[in-house]
Amino acid sequence: MEREVRSRSLRARIENQHRSISDVNGFDQETKADARHESSLLPMLVGGLVLIVVGMLLVAWLV
Repeated sequence: MEREVRSRSLRARIENQHRSISDVNGFDQETKADARHESSLLPMLVGGLVLIVVGMLLVAWLV
């Protein structure tokens, strides 16, 4: 029982050290920037598809 508690606290301590190391190296900031970049790409793709569909409908209506 005591050994299990010790291993949990040791595991938590190691995870915290890994988190602090990644914060210092800036890995978390880079991944957040990548996620923001990808999320801003989706509205542009949807807008482009909407423009293409509207253009095709306009051409079909004129012909």
